[in-house]
Amino acid sequence: MQVSVSGVPTRVHDGDTLNIGARSFRLYGIDAPELKESYGPVSREYLRSLVNGVTVTCQPTGKKSYLRYEPKCYLPSGLEINQLMVEAGMALDCRRYSKGAYRQFEPAGVRKKLVNKGYCR
Repeated sequence: MQVSVSGVPTRVHDGDTLNIGARSFRLYGIDAPELKESYGPVSREYLRSLVNGVTVTCQPTGKKSYLRYEPKCYLPSGLEINQLMVEAGMALDCRRYSKGAYRQFEPAGVRKKLVNKGYCR
């Protein structure tokens, strides 16, 4: 992905992965719980509520994971979805990939609430 992609998401897989058309995007630098984990379904529903029926713009970061691009995605208001997911306590900053860009937005105690995978400490 070399250019921005815009469109209304056609699917929200979980709290950090969405589709625009047939393209799957994993939100850069964050890690949301898997659907089978505590808060996984809640995280997915929160992301769905953010993007439901609105045009999202995803800007490339040059990162890819499991054949999915890892962009920073934005709402029409200009708010960054990746950051909003962390601020709401629905995802964690994944320092290994983000270099700590979202850590400052994590609510107190969220690392005790959400499953913290070893690669996102």
